[in-house]
Amino acid sequence: MNKFRYTVTARPTFYNGTQYRSELEAAWAAFFELRGINSEYEPALDLISWRPDFLIRVGDDFQLAEVKPFLNVEQWKNSGVLQKVAESLQGSTLAVLLGVSPISPSNFLFRIVPLPVENPEFEPLSFGETEDVERDWKRAKNAVQWRPSGN
Repeated sequence: MNKFRYTVTARPTFYNGTQYRSELEAAWAAFFELRGINSEYEPALDLISWRPDFLIRVGDDFQLAEVKPFLNVEQWKNSGVLQKVAESLQGSTLAVLLGVSPISPSNFLFRIVPLPVENPEFEPLSFGETEDVERDWKRAKNAVQWRPSGN
């Protein structure tokens, strides 16, 4: 199996009073805020082998989300992440997978299937009209743009 390998080290990024492990996670947090999506970063949950990046609340419902710098579904399938998510969320039906941006084809609702995860089911995730999403993503990225300490 040819697993995806990171080529850039994540840069811890401070946004809105929270230290995020990466600029990408901080950008998603800013995007959620701009879109009025209630989220909690790294919720304290006792799961087997996965620590979700976000808990996203929609009304009375919630979903757990994972953020990775992926560009497509193949990277999710080859990453090993799906196994950890499925193992940790036994009894649940969905998890949210978030890639490099809300306008890339790398965001999905992952239907959790019995272990082992051999044929995962993905449902593309849309955040609305492309023009509005692009505008909000640019604003989110600008809000969290990484700056070396002291600048």
